Amino acid sequence: MIFFGTKASLAGTRPLPGVTCVSCGNNALNAAVYSRYFHIYWIPTFPLKRTGMSVCSFCKQALEPTEMPASYQAPFQAAQASVGLPLKHFTGLFLIGALVLIVSLVGFFKS
Repeated sequence: MIFFGTKASLAGTRPLPGVTCVSCGNNALNAAVYSRYFHIYWIPTFPLKRTGMSVCSFCKQALEPTEMPASYQAPFQAAQASVGLPLKHFTGLFLIGALVLIVSLVGFFKS
């Protein structure tokens, strides 16, 4: 039996400077960026896509990119682009690569 699927984790947060919350009017908005990854036996293998939302620090209103006003779009895209992919999402590929390297070295030294 093989357990596989997808899961998301927080890749990072970035402030959205110069953007005011449409709900409470404060300037304390952050972009929360999530990275969805594929896993086998709950070991992250490779990343699939990044999604995110804007979150107000005061009123806690969270908006998906499709719900955001036009004034949020450009700063949110810049903040999302500045967040990199977590290396832990490549753990499965690193393990597979290490296994291939070990098998190659064993075959090389046996011959």
